[in-house]
Amino acid sequence: MMIEKQFVGVDGRKIVHLKGREAAIDMGNSEVKAIFGTERSRMSIPNVISEMDFSGLLEVEDDILDGIRVEVDSPALSHKWGSLAVGKLAGRQSTRIEVEPGSNKSEMDQSLILLFTTLAIDAVKHFQVQNNIVNATYFLSTGLPIHEFKNKELRRDFKRKLKTGVHIVRFLETAAPYANIEVRISIFDVKLNSEGKAAHMRLVMDEYGRPRNLPGVNGNYMIYDDGGGTADVAIILAGGKPDNERSHGERTLGINETLDRIMTDLRELYGGNIFESRKELSDHLLQSRNINPLSTEYEKVYIKGKPTSIDDIVNKHLKVYASRVYEYMKGKWREVARLQACYFIGGAASLIRPYLAELNNGEMDGEYNIHFLASNESFWILSEAYYLSGKHYQARNKKQKIVILPPLS
Repeated sequence: MMIEKQFVGVDGRKIVHLKGREAAIDMGNSEVKAIFGTERSRMSIPNVISEMDFSGLLEVEDDILDGIRVEVDSPALSHKWGSLAVGKLAGRQSTRIEVEPGSNKSEMDQSLILLFTTLAIDAVKHFQVQNNIVNATYFLSTGLPIHEFKNKELRRDFKRKLKTGVHIVRFLETAAPYANIEVRISIFDVKLNSEGKAAHMRLVMDEYGRPRNLPGVNGNYMIYDDGGGTADVAIILAGGKPDNERSHGERTLGINETLDRIMTDLRELYGGNIFESRKELSDHLLQSRNINPLSTEYEKVYIKGKPTSIDDIVNKHLKVYASRVYEYMKGKWREVARLQACYFIGGAASLIRPYLAELNNGEMDGEYNIHFLASNESFWILSEAYYLSGKHYQARNKKQKIVILPPLS
């Protein structure tokens, strides 16, 4: 079931009713994760783009997510981009653009390009196509890292960019039924969340919004969201209230630089690319731990046709990064009185879990009381949190009349 809102024509025509759809999107620095509609359909796209010329295309992929080719035109973007490969396809290009450490999500064209493309893929499935044009309206729940969310000006400007004007995504040579479709996206309302506060909400609620207990916690605790480009550390006080002053985003932490070093060392050692993107590398490392999440032995990769171990290089770099994370956590534990536990979430936390456990002499029974989520739960936690937050926001504002201009035909 879609949300219905009222729209008014630019020429004074009578009010018409258009249908809108819910979207909860986590703009991760490594991957964008989205949950759509009451059916909670899911989509994830690596946060990689590449400007390309597609004139020499040999064959179109069967799955849109394997070959996203688009043009994106939006008043929210800082400049005009050419034809773009997005996600997996971009990750295979030597000219790919990945999120730089320390970048602000709210000010990056790349984050917006991924967000609009994700919405457009969903829109083709759920809105009517007329003359190769889709007019799609969305209610969006999303979030920003703590250091950006605390900045009122960044927060205001980001929401304004999302809600102003029409964001156009034109699919180029892509899988059916997307090829040559133009999607015109209007976002009629935005619930903007702090990543740290949203993660807390999801930790203390199940997927249906029902309260659940955190093991070993009845007082102050820490949520350490270890991501690709940044780290967010939220301090939650007894009773569930966030500590605004001592909750911080750390722009110098994040695992992307470490993944880049691993790929560089492998490339220099073996004379070529072993992994085409950070996403491909991290997937390989996590898949190697399907049986034992604390294993530091990884599946061999084929180099010149021969299975070859990459354990030495991977362990060297992940241990260094885990030490930085552990020292930062210890500093927070000294800063905040009566902390009872630290919950590590985020994709990077899953990657360095065995090294953190080793540094801590174990997990729950180690030097500090630290906890980890299952890798899949950790991967989707912010998207789930934004979904729940959006539901609560809509329930509180269901009587509010929202009137915006429809996309022009």
